[in-house]
Amino acid sequence: PHIETEAAERIDAQRMIVMPGFVDTHRHTWQTCVRHRYADIDPQIYFAEMLGAKGSAFRTEDVYAGTLLGAVSALDSGTTTMLDWS
Repeated sequence: PHIETEAAERIDAQRMIVMPGFVDTHRHTWQTCVRHRYADIDPQIYFAEMLGAKGSAFRTEDVYAGTLLGAVSALDSGTTTMLDWS
């Protein structure tokens, strides 16, 4: 309350909760559209499919849509920073 500066913006946060967002250090946002398909699958099948035929069939616009949807989903759950493993 006692910082003297002209460059600071004061925000009235009374009756609000102020806390940092979550940080996700490992997210595959490009795979958002198929994330529930691979939740409980054998890792060997996942790697064979996503690093093989299915993953290589993704077009630029598919990766963009998945990444955008994944980022919005992260924000909705409180994640404000992430490292994308694309």
